[in-house]
Amino acid sequence: MAAVSEEAAGGAPTVGLPEAFRPRTGTMDSWNAAYVRVEDYLRAHRIHNRLHQSRLIQKILERAARRHAAHPALDPTMVAAEETEALMDNWFSEVLDEKGQPIGAASIAPLVRARGSELALSVAQTQLAHVHPQWDLHRIARKMSDFNLTVLPVLDAEHETMIGVITVDDLLEELLPQGWRREFGMSAVEE
Repeated sequence: MAAVSEEAAGGAPTVGLPEAFRPRTGTMDSWNAAYVRVEDYLRAHRIHNRLHQSRLIQKILERAARRHAAHPALDPTMVAAEETEALMDNWFSEVLDEKGQPIGAASIAPLVRARGSELALSVAQTQLAHVHPQWDLHRIARKMSDFNLTVLPVLDAEHETMIGVITVDDLLEELLPQGWRREFGMSAVEE
């Protein structure tokens, strides 16, 4: 778990390295920088669950610390970034084919119920619900509603290439009238 400490300047809590994480090489400042880099990377990949994020960061930093102990001249942040990339590549290799296209998709409920040793693909559906770039927003909304989905892959006309994904948040941003946040009293920070 991440350690929470009081910052000297303003007393605001900060999240840092796990208490049990004590690498044999490198400075704590360099490992804190590595922590921040890994955390930012995971957030960019929409891994927002703090508990899951903390466990992944600890796993990544422990692997990076072992590598750094063998090669102390390397920058801990770069070693941690490489370990993060390796972890993500491993995950993606389980759910993408050799062309980098998705093999299947799993909803959150089966993933939560699955045993830790099970691969994501074992609970995934291989017939993917999908949309196409030329579809209008209402058709996409119906597809998401029909299948109770929060994210959908966008495939080309030949169903061979995944162009991207659309999330329910993306869809709401496009469907709701411009300025709706102000109408409901939401501040710019919440926008």
